[in-house]
Amino acid sequence: MTLEQNIKKLEQIASKISDEEVSLEESLKLFEQGVLVSEQTLSAIAACEGKITLLKERADALFEDEEDDG
Repeated sequence: MTLEQNIKKLEQIASKISDEEVSLEESLKLFEQGVLVSEQTLSAIAACEGKITLLKERADALFEDEEDDG
């Protein structure tokens, strides 16, 4: 799933858990599912942060090279 899909899934899970008609057992299953989706989401965010850092370093190096040449 994409990051956006994970966030939407977490919102759906939170909404279902807050429904008073959901049994305790179902709430526990939903909570477990929410934890798994949260872990996937955090992993995806960490990967994005790593890519952003790498791209920023590459861009900074390009600008430094241009300044050195100028």
